[in-house]
Amino acid sequence: MAGNIIIKKRKQKVKPDFDIGELVVYGNSGVCKVSDIVCMPTPGSNEEKDYYKLEPVGNNKSQIYAVVGQDKVMMRSIITKELAQELMDSVEEIEELEVENEKFREDTYKKIIQSGDCREWFRMVKTLTRRNHERVEQGRKVTSTDERYLREAQHSLFTELSIVLDRDISEISEIIIDSCTEEF
Repeated sequence: MAGNIIIKKRKQKVKPDFDIGELVVYGNSGVCKVSDIVCMPTPGSNEEKDYYKLEPVGNNKSQIYAVVGQDKVMMRSIITKELAQELMDSVEEIEELEVENEKFREDTYKKIIQSGDCREWFRMVKTLTRRNHERVEQGRKVTSTDERYLREAQHSLFTELSIVLDRDISEISEIIIDSCTEEF
């Protein structure tokens, strides 16, 4: 009888969802350009996996490596020009967030930032802009939590909209902030 033959299952490569040169939104890093797809060893194992090499837009010195096909961190294509324009045109109609329990305010903000959903980022920017304005009007300080998450939401939203609409980020910021504070 011949020796036992061991057949190893060949690991299937995951087909990349994104192409080199494509702009994507990756987690809290915002808009990134897929600059390459490379095969590298996985830390802590003998396996090799394909990784997207991402370069955050506006930060030439930073690089991010994200596993192709992973779902732990949100990664999506940037929005269409039509959706971006629709968002810009509907600032007044976008509803503010309702946080029913103050204990969960930061959790709500965190989930929205991680969601990668432009409409939710818009709601958050609108809510926090108004909330901060009201606090100042009442002689109260803006909370550090509100300030931090407003900056994150603005950065993510304004960067994506400015790229898609090919407009300066300061112009996008001014239009949205003015619309959010119009009633004051």
